[in-house]
Amino acid sequence: REPRPPPPIIFTARLRIGTRHGCGLTALATPCGLLRVEVVDECGPIAEYNASLGVELQVRKGDCIVAVNGKSGAAEDKLLAMSRGGFIELGLRRPVDLTARVMARAQSRLLAAPPALRRSS
Repeated sequence: REPRPPPPIIFTARLRIGTRHGCGLTALATPCGLLRVEVVDECGPIAEYNASLGVELQVRKGDCIVAVNGKSGAAEDKLLAMSRGGFIELGLRRPVDLTARVMARAQSRLLAAPPALRRSS
């Protein structure tokens, strides 16, 4: 039996965002209403927040913003709340990285032709 993958990491980022320069990240809206972080700028509120914490709680590429100020919902609503500036609270979820292991022996059986289809010499 294979071990179960660890659950996703869920954390909250509390920061102050200005209305002129944004929060310092680029996010892509997903069909299910999340905002997936694509780029974290080197400067800005998110970079300052990240500098104050250990790497496990830093906002990084691939993290999903699931709520802003405690409210989930449409991605557009989250973006609007972030654009207002001020003190905000981002609810984030980090997906779990999974790796797959392919066993060579099982793979060779799948690729071998059944005896009825093999040519005889």
